Amino acid sequence: MQKKGLYIGILIIALISVRMVGAAIFYDPLIAFFHLPDYQIQPLPQIAWGKYVFSLVLRYSVNTLITLGLVKVIFNKPELLKLTFYILGIVFLILSPVLIWLVFNADFDQYRYLFYIRRILIHPVLTLLLIPAFLYHQRANKSE
Repeated sequence: MQKKGLYIGILIIALISVRMVGAAIFYDPLIAFFHLPDYQIQPLPQIAWGKYVFSLVLRYSVNTLITLGLVKVIFNKPELLKLTFYILGIVFLILSPVLIWLVFNADFDQYRYLFYIRRILIHPVLTLLLIPAFLYHQRANKSE
């Protein structure tokens, strides 16, 4: 049990580390853009597309691997690990083209959609939804 807690702690620190140093490690000119006080009326910055897509895929992959590690350590159920992998993969396959389309075509009034879709892809938002959902499901099944 102590090892399990240690592994969970390490993986949570890894997620936090990716978040804290993400701006320095991963290419994302939209980070600075969305920190502008008047970004809603500014044109989007120039983006090196190949570099941006590679960075997006890399960051999502790192967060996915850490999330899969957390699911493995917490639940140790292959079916949940597989489900998590599929959910994260499907979300990426759906949202990444939408994000790229928005970056190319977004009008000022669509920046909020760009902001939130980008946030889902670069931060472990799904981890914060899936693990509590799995815990709830596990406890609900125990009480039956």
